[in-house]
Amino acid sequence: MRVFVMGYPGELGGACTELWHTIKLWRQFGVEVGLIPTWLSDPKWRAKVEAIGCKTYPVKPTELDSIPGLAGSIVVGFCNSEFLAHAGQLRELGCQLVWVNCMTFLFEQEKRFYTQHGLFDAFVFQSEFQRRELEPLLAPFGYSPDAGHLIRGAFDLTEFQFAPRPHNRGEVFVVGRMARPDTDKWSSNTWPIYSAIQYANKRALMLGMDDRTHEKLGASPVFADCLKLFPIGSCLRHRSRWRDATATAAGDVLSHSDRSHDPVRRVKRKGFSNAHPVWNSHSREALRNGPGACQGTRQRARHRQSESILTRSHRISPRPMQRWVAGD
Repeated sequence: MRVFVMGYPGELGGACTELWHTIKLWRQFGVEVGLIPTWLSDPKWRAKVEAIGCKTYPVKPTELDSIPGLAGSIVVGFCNSEFLAHAGQLRELGCQLVWVNCMTFLFEQEKRFYTQHGLFDAFVFQSEFQRRELEPLLAPFGYSPDAGHLIRGAFDLTEFQFAPRPHNRGEVFVVGRMARPDTDKWSSNTWPIYSAIQYANKRALMLGMDDRTHEKLGASPVFADCLKLFPIGSCLRHRSRWRDATATAAGDVLSHSDRSHDPVRRVKRKGFSNAHPVWNSHSREALRNGPGACQGTRQRARHRQSESILTRSHRISPRPMQRWVAGD
């Protein structure tokens, strides 16, 4: 049996990470898997998928018909907008289309496809709740329940070793959440759930909130620090308690606490700010040496920031942040 997937595994994003666990399961049962990146593939991930026997087809959107064996085959889309954008072309090739929505609403591209081409050949629901939410929305397009299949998301526990951090009696217990500021990503029960944690000395770090998510969740409890995302080049607020700032792992946004009220400082184009006197020779050298050096500095800074926030948050230092790093 052969299955093609339009999309590619990755470190971030529910659909990308779930895809990796799913194709591992398929390979264990001898399924041939062809992956069509949309439209770039990370060399690291390409090596990983090829190590388990998957084949990658790095084509342009206009070259789908050049993929050997694609015509007439099963093609799966895991919540991938490019799958939706090119589903019409895949149908012209006689492909059997399987859609894994991963959400509880229909995308606009999805609805346009149904109007122009009809429904997909099969639908995968990952929970009964999701099925109950989506099936009534699909019904006006001619959906029949026999086209839907409940398949729980794959998850390989061997990739996540149980390694709890040391925690001494009396130390602060830190929990948190990181998600884009989309109200669909944030539960209205967030604060009741976090408040129910039976630990007197607790702290919550929330990355990615904005006015919309604050409105949905309500006033944050005193133990929560809510960090707001800003794009590269936007203003930053420099605070003496640098715990309120962190760069995301992706390196393309910065954050600061929405409780900050200090003067605004702007980031230079290369991603550095001399807001603090520790604007050392290493930083200046990185600017002169170009993107490669900036990349290394950015990675080191992100490592320091994330390590300090996640592992030393119970003993925050009052010293200023030494460098801001916002990407190239």
